[in-house]
Amino acid sequence: MSHKGFRSLATILADTLGDANQGLSGALVRHDSVLASIQAGWAKTAPAPLKDHCRPTHYQAGQLTVETDSSAWASRLRHQCDELVQALRRLSGLSDLVQIRIKVNPQPPRASPQTHTKSRSRR
Repeated sequence: MSHKGFRSLATILADTLGDANQGLSGALVRHDSVLASIQAGWAKTAPAPLKDHCRPTHYQAGQLTVETDSSAWASRLRHQCDELVQALRRLSGLSDLVQIRIKVNPQPPRASPQTHTKSRSRR
């Protein structure tokens, strides 16, 4: 099996299911495209500290779900929701954005490089 790098779920399903499920794979491709556009807009619109700790994860029926690293970042995001909704509405595909739904999803801590010390044996 040849791995050519990251493939989206829509691509994998399209390859696996073929034409029999074109409607589902087409919907997934459209959703991936919209979400990629939203994430790019988020990167341009959200202030620096928020964009490092908050990620748009889903958009449906005028509601954008954004996950945050912690409840502290969720609180900061709540204070800026109205401004962000207005800024994000100006982006293509988000003119019907009504609200931002916030979910706290803590990320595991990044592993720090461990230093290995050689134990010296005594003779």
